Amino acid sequence: MYYHITKHQTPNTKHCQSYALNLLQFYHSRNHTQLLFLSPNPIESLALSVQLPSRILLIFKLLSRSLLVFAISFTLLLSFLCSAPVLAGQNSNNRGDAIILPPSKWGEVKFAKPNMKKGYTEYSTGRPQEFFGPPNIWHKDRGFLLQSTDPASYHLNFPTTGANNLFFDLVIEGDATDLIWTPVTHAGITATVTPLTGCDYNQGQYDTSRNRYYNHEGCFVVYRVKLTGPSAIAQGNNDIPAPIAKPNLPQTFELVGKDSGGNEIIKYGFQLRQWFVSRAKWSVYSEQLAWCNGLGYRMPQIKDLTNAGNFFYRDEALGNVGGTPSSNSSNYTRVIGGGFLGEWGDFGKYYPGVDPISGYVWTSNTRPYDGGSRSRISRFAILSWLGEVDHQPCDSSDPSDFFCHNYYHYGVVCVTP
Repeated sequence: MYYHITKHQTPNTKHCQSYALNLLQFYHSRNHTQLLFLSPNPIESLALSVQLPSRILLIFKLLSRSLLVFAISFTLLLSFLCSAPVLAGQNSNNRGDAIILPPSKWGEVKFAKPNMKKGYTEYSTGRPQEFFGPPNIWHKDRGFLLQSTDPASYHLNFPTTGANNLFFDLVIEGDATDLIWTPVTHAGITATVTPLTGCDYNQGQYDTSRNRYYNHEGCFVVYRVKLTGPSAIAQGNNDIPAPIAKPNLPQTFELVGKDSGGNEIIKYGFQLRQWFVSRAKWSVYSEQLAWCNGLGYRMPQIKDLTNAGNFFYRDEALGNVGGTPSSNSSNYTRVIGGGFLGEWGDFGKYYPGVDPISGYVWTSNTRPYDGGSRSRISRFAILSWLGEVDHQPCDSSDPSDFFCHNYYHYGVVCVTP
């Protein structure tokens, strides 16, 4: 059986006293000479209150021939349990006391849930397209599975990429209501956690007294994590933008939910390795490249945006590949670390306030192109809402090359580092 160790928690003295008084009052209301034995229900209640192993309570039951003896014995034990940690704390500034809680006492983070659009099998192009990732990473209804609780392995968790005003939900199974989360800021990026009303599933019977939905799968407590940081939305129409802040990445974030007493109850960690900004305005590649460079960012590669593994002119030698783990299709799949679009899904209208992303965006990837007498290269772009890699016949910064210079206009997503 697995247990969680919740540090720096001590039994509530008033709780202990109230249980002892209840026992004595119960005895006083009965015949003093009558031999009374505790029923299983009070035993379970007491065990849950002070987290004592059931075996100790059973020994007390067998040894106590009357309720008075039991109440006195148990009151002494409660006094010791409540006062011992406090006495220990008088001689130490580093409190190390702990109570072993069963897994059901406090909740556990099960999923990190971004936008679920493009997270399962869809028919948006008239043919089935599978967007879901491996079952040990992605759940088609609940998002990314928790990969690690070890701070040394927080980099395995979602997300690894970010942008201003993106958000995801921490889906917690078990008791985790009314926790207090302090915002965490690193390198100009802040992660803020707020509670959501209701459950992860808005179906089933609604309990108005607790603001929760219930169904056959149970209720999941949900907290929303919002990322805020550098944005280029104010410079979207400026072809010569001023530099904006560049986060020093990677940075590891640890979100801690505490109860009203300041005890750490829930933790979730992740490592941001890339930060993205974008503009919706379409233009030729050379102008979009200048816009990214003016901000102090760079033009992304295919692998920065999508993990699509099946596209024309895919070439490992030239670096024309998607992110890893790679999908087996022409579109992205929902994996951690496989690219910005695959992690966060279809942007569309699902992330209000985020820098707008066009349907097609440029990449820095190229391949040789036989343009005859003109100097041309062939360039790759990404269909952002599917993560598909589109190969463009040519790209030219020469305005006299009408076909290449004027026909292919796309948006851009810029990245650092």
